[in-house]
Amino acid sequence: MIRFSEIINKWLPELEKINVANIFIGIDARNPPGEADCPFIVIFPGTIPVGHEITKNIRLSLDWGVINETITKKGKSTIYNGIFDADSIGIEIVDSLLNLFPDLNISIEYEIEGINHFPLMVGGMEINIEMPSIIGNI
Repeated sequence: MIRFSEIINKWLPELEKINVANIFIGIDARNPPGEADCPFIVIFPGTIPVGHEITKNIRLSLDWGVINETITKKGKSTIYNGIFDADSIGIEIVDSLLNLFPDLNISIEYEIEGINHFPLMVGGMEINIEMPSIIGNI
């Protein structure tokens, strides 16, 4: 059976190449990461099915945050530049996973939140990894 720790231990060195200050595996909900921890990535333990299926769909959740107080005005438009920073980190996270497991069927639902926590810009993703049920390591 594949363990959450196996996926994280393989993925963590790739995530550490991303320009973030902190990577959290799980969090203390009473004291979650905030502005002082930015930029950060949080990986939440997911769902790993157990049984004799031919494939296993492993689901993980991941959030990240970045601080950018820059606001650009262009004509009638107001641009909160931190949204682009959050998107860049999100793309790096996606690329790190897809490059690590190029032969697996991986689907990702990706979201950048609005400016609810300005200047903290937050993104999140739900990851589904379809893995063949084989004996051995990933």
